[in-house]
Amino acid sequence: MMHTEPSEMLTEFVALRTTSVDEFHACMVGEEGGFDERKVASGPVELELRRVGLGPLEIGLAYSSVSMSVARKRESSDDFLLQFPLVGGFEISIASQVYRVRPKQGLVISPGQEVSRSADAGWILVFRIPVELLRERLELRLGKSTRKQLVFSPPVEHAANEILNYGLLAVEGIDRGLIDPQSAAGDTLGIGLVDLLLVLQPHNYGELLANSSVTKRADRMRCVTEFVDANLQDSLSVRIMADAVGCSARTLQKTLVELHGMTPVEFVRSRRMAFARRQLLAADTTQSVYAVARQVGYSNPARFSEYYKQAFGELPSETLRNSKAALR
Repeated sequence: MMHTEPSEMLTEFVALRTTSVDEFHACMVGEEGGFDERKVASGPVELELRRVGLGPLEIGLAYSSVSMSVARKRESSDDFLLQFPLVGGFEISIASQVYRVRPKQGLVISPGQEVSRSADAGWILVFRIPVELLRERLELRLGKSTRKQLVFSPPVEHAANEILNYGLLAVEGIDRGLIDPQSAAGDTLGIGLVDLLLVLQPHNYGELLANSSVTKRADRMRCVTEFVDANLQDSLSVRIMADAVGCSARTLQKTLVELHGMTPVEFVRSRRMAFARRQLLAADTTQSVYAVARQVGYSNPARFSEYYKQAFGELPSETLRNSKAALR
């Protein structure tokens, strides 16, 4: 659901513009050290790196006008890197296994892995996640400490759409000034991305995590989310939602508070507002605010507009107007 061109994302957070490959890679790698091998295709070189913290993690957007090949051995203390090519793509070798990653696909690089990568010219969105943060969230879900290093299966396949859309929504919120990336909301979004990665992307703790009580609550929450999203026009009471996922109303209320910090009413409203925003930002903007309000269960457009502004800091009519203007 990328409605914004990569070149227009995070424009206020440019960390580097250069024609020097050495300077670019030094900024990219930082304290993790240099590359063992590097090759750059001939041609005019334009390089750019944009960076912004999202709570405890970092979002990076990198541009290169030329293709590059790099190789390096990552340390066990290095961060996890979650990467999505937005324009172009890359071929990467991890532990002698080669992965070809194109737009709408992703890849996770875990610490300690030996990596060789050949990247096309284009834009790559990168989420840099500290080792300690992932360990903390994993142990919280497992309910116990861990010994082994967490290692993800590199290719992000089945979960790519959901994880990428989550990340792009965070980027959009930052760009539109709706999210202060270093506020409590930024922390919540950053941690939410980490939790999404732990739940959806295969890794060596997957079986243990699937059997933990926290994960079972998360699975229940996923069922509730799917049920609510499929019935946004209907009146949804706690009892109706609880019956749909096979638990008591009290258990559902407790799960919502523990995992989302919301009451059932607040959760349903948040899902309605998220769907409404997607509709208002969609390429087909022929429908009215009233029509979108009806799609998410509001016959009173004024009440819908009130809740929408509370969620996104602007009226739905403003979102619709801006979306139409962007298509001209």
